[in-house]
Amino acid sequence: MKQKLVLDGDWPAMNASIKRMKGHWSGYAKEKKTWTNRVWLETHKQKLKSMPTPVTISFHWRMPNMRRDPDGLRGFVAKYILDGLVTSEIIPDDSAKHIVGFTDTFVLDRDNPGIEITLESVCV
Repeated sequence: MKQKLVLDGDWPAMNASIKRMKGHWSGYAKEKKTWTNRVWLETHKQKLKSMPTPVTISFHWRMPNMRRDPDGLRGFVAKYILDGLVTSEIIPDDSAKHIVGFTDTFVLDRDNPGIEITLESVCV
């Protein structure tokens, strides 16, 4: 089974998230909740179904500019996405039992930044 989730718009880079964590204690929790809920909402809007696991997950990052480091962009955002997939019951857990690999691609797309997440069930 294979499904794609599309999340349009820009996302916070890891350095911005770290800055919020160093501020008030609730900064990171609020940010994580906001983005995790966004993923949950999009999985429902896009009618994703629960996936048989294990899965591989491919992230295709459409970046508004190339100034961000790929690892800094991927950092917390991947965590928010995985937690949103678990919350929406697309995958049962984000452990190595259910996710066996990741791939990432990064491209410039000034007019349409976002992330395309492809989940694919695999036989092990």
